[in-house]
Amino acid sequence: MTSRANLNFPYNRATALTMLYLNNQDLSELTPAQLVEKYLEVLEEIEQEFKLNT
Repeated sequence: MTSRANLNFPYNRATALTMLYLNNQDLSELTPAQLVEKYLEVLEEIEQEFKLNT
């Protein structure tokens, strides 16, 4: 498996959709730590949907 450090972002369709989703949210009140947590939550939800639908 290739390390993500060696790839351009977005790494795959899940990371692309995660950023698209977050880009359309009001994140102005989030701390950096909360933003990371939100990113990981959304990414996990999207990855789960792909697993269920493939």
